[in-house]
Amino acid sequence: MADVTVKPNGDVSANWTTYGGSGDHYTRIDNGVDTSDDTQFIWDNSANSEEMDFEAPSFSGVCTSIQVRFRGRKENGVDDITINFVVKDGEEELGQVDIEITSQSYTTWTGTLSGLSKSVSDLSDLRLQFSHDFEDPAYVSELELVCSCSIFSALETALESITTDNGYNTDVARVYEGPPSIDENLERPNLSFFSPDEQIRNYAFGKTEKTVRVWIHGMVDAEKYDYTNLRNLAKDIETLLYSSSWAYEGWTDISSVQYFFSGVNGDIGIIMMELTITDHYDYGSP
Repeated sequence: MADVTVKPNGDVSANWTTYGGSGDHYTRIDNGVDTSDDTQFIWDNSANSEEMDFEAPSFSGVCTSIQVRFRGRKENGVDDITINFVVKDGEEELGQVDIEITSQSYTTWTGTLSGLSKSVSDLSDLRLQFSHDFEDPAYVSELELVCSCSIFSALETALESITTDNGYNTDVARVYEGPPSIDENLERPNLSFFSPDEQIRNYAFGKTEKTVRVWIHGMVDAEKYDYTNLRNLAKDIETLLYSSSWAYEGWTDISSVQYFFSGVNGDIGIIMMELTITDHYDYGSP
């Protein structure tokens, strides 16, 4: 899972009040949460709504969640304040994250919008709208979004698209936490993959490489000990892996293909293909 952080880069509606700095509202809060400048900020003491454009995230696979991160505070002696953040792509609302501010000192606060399955093109017009309902002031000095992206979800979606006339289909795809067992009671037809082993290696200048072993597991109806459908399935998967429908550059060649037969009459064919996926991403220079 790779995290991609994006910052605000434009004002859509600028209704909060600015302090410090100059120019558009977003320029007061776009330094980054981990490199913050709390001497300039935006603030509001009513129900005014602020909305900002964000950089378009660049990633492989699909975005499965978006975390809202910001530095903020309330004033001394006032009640805790909740800021309501609405994550949007253009005018489409993806979901709302409500984050409570409980400190009078600038602190980093986070909240996560989960359950997403968005491609790069789905987030090309990423925005964030926010407001709070209290008369007590809320202060925000930095704001960013962190997209968690999975190449495995993209592979799973691509596998679901395989259909053939060779005696099987692939309407079901599941993620296994461990090796798929060779069990005649498994649901058929079924195509699934899992990622049991992960290795994280750190490189110079903040670059990180994540290598994951992946097994694609498919089951087909077969004539007794007939490899025809299994080989057709293997061919279809290999075609998909090399095609633009998945088109992820970080995977290496298939390292092994195994065929099995199960069932009382040997009429359930099982294939397991092993490959390696390497996800390259950069957290920036130190």
